[in-house]
Amino acid sequence: MSNVLLGLRTVLYLVMTSMMYLFYTPLEYGRHKDFKPYIKEVRRLSKGNLSGKKISMNYTEYRPNALGTCLPWRNEIIINKKHWQTMSHYDRILLIAHEIAHCEKGIKHINGLEFWGCAKHFMHHQDTGKWCNRTRFREYVKQMQEI
Repeated sequence: MSNVLLGLRTVLYLVMTSMMYLFYTPLEYGRHKDFKPYIKEVRRLSKGNLSGKKISMNYTEYRPNALGTCLPWRNEIIINKKHWQTMSHYDRILLIAHEIAHCEKGIKHINGLEFWGCAKHFMHHQDTGKWCNRTRFREYVKQMQEI
């Protein structure tokens, strides 16, 4: 019986420690100036459907392989600076729209590929590349307005 209690205490301690890390890690409130024009453009293109108004947005090195991540419990989007610097204008708009849709609307990934390998939806779980983003941009904008 004491082993069970010890195990439960250990699990409870790990859960509490994890929650403290997730909820109390200091935020860098506000938005980095690099993102402001893209947030504004997403708001315009989506006809106000994706506003991003009360979402903090900053750079991170927290997830080096991810382009960006929505942390809904912190109302924050973090963007990988290394990837951001290599992205095109269209890539950046789509990334910001994708993360705002996660944070603001609670939208999950909508996966599926066209026969040539481009994502069918801007909420696809991974970026399918600069050519796809540029070629399908108008379709993705329609999706932003409807999501």
